[in-house]
Amino acid sequence: MINCPICLENSKSFVTFECKHNLCLHCFQQCISHNLVKCSMCRKDIPEINNFLKYINNLKTQIEDLEDRLEELWAQIN
Repeated sequence: MINCPICLENSKSFVTFECKHNLCLHCFQQCISHNLVKCSMCRKDIPEINNFLKYINNLKTQIEDLEDRLEELWAQIN
């Protein structure tokens, strides 16, 4: 088990970044939800989070585009 440097809890599930620092999965999820893309220990960029956020933002844009298109199609039908 590893102590998370953020919450200080012991965890069996953790993420190791390129900088070799570890976070528990809960704290990792919190970083993602708050758009934090730097390691809390060394302040280096965390490509894993940055790439994930880009992926999520891309999906969000695609969903919004589909919703707009569906509204247009619905308006044409009615």
